[in-house]
Amino acid sequence: MSAKTAQQPSQTGDFSGRTIVVTGATSGLGGVVATTLAARGANVIACGRKEEELQRLAVLPGVQILQFDLGKAEEMDAALAKLATLTDTLHGIANCAAVTGRSPFDTLPLGEWQRVMDVNLTGPFRLCQGALPLLRRAAGHASIVNVATAQALVPMTARAPAYTTSKAGLIGLTKAMAAELAPDIRVNVVCPGLVDTETGRRSLGSVSIDDAGSRYALGRAADPMEIVECILFLLSDAASIVTGATLATDGGRSYH
Repeated sequence: MSAKTAQQPSQTGDFSGRTIVVTGATSGLGGVVATTLAARGANVIACGRKEEELQRLAVLPGVQILQFDLGKAEEMDAALAKLATLTDTLHGIANCAAVTGRSPFDTLPLGEWQRVMDVNLTGPFRLCQGALPLLRRAAGHASIVNVATAQALVPMTARAPAYTTSKAGLIGLTKAMAAELAPDIRVNVVCPGLVDTETGRRSLGSVSIDDAGSRYALGRAADPMEIVECILFLLSDAASIVTGATLATDGGRSYH
């Protein structure tokens, strides 16, 4: 974190009695979302690809695990069937899982393009569509939050055409879902910029996170909890009037 430090955000609500699916729950923002929701009383269904890392979450009170790969159709089918046995009602989905890809446009392999689209766009679509009966049982208190990226608002990073396109598609999907699923289910999307996580630091190569963050209007990268609090706000009834919103949580990177 740079010399300009984040103020500790105020906590968003009590999630007791609410059941929320979190994808990408074994690392990064998804991991923080899952553990924070559990700490605030939610019943969390933590989703990810890696059994060992999911088992570490399974020891937390109120956490159930669901292992599958968002990018593999047959695993998605099995996961949706299993989800219906874990709960009869869903109050929310936080779609945090993502893959990036690293190829520039001129040499981008079709296989890499398809993998990124399958995980980042088709996966959230299938999960939300398959979970609709469970979400509708929440009697108007259901919320979906998709995690996109500021890169989809203002592309500035090279070697990320598949990632950028998939996340821009997720923004469009969010708006379409919000229009069709209202008033029973709210759907919003957050678009983080640089976040001070292991993944964020690794993506910068030899550039320090302080130097990269200094280019933003607020002069620093985000603390993960700053993004998580925005996600939890949108999941909570405190955001009961908010749907179809694209929230740039990017320190002024895009001024969206």
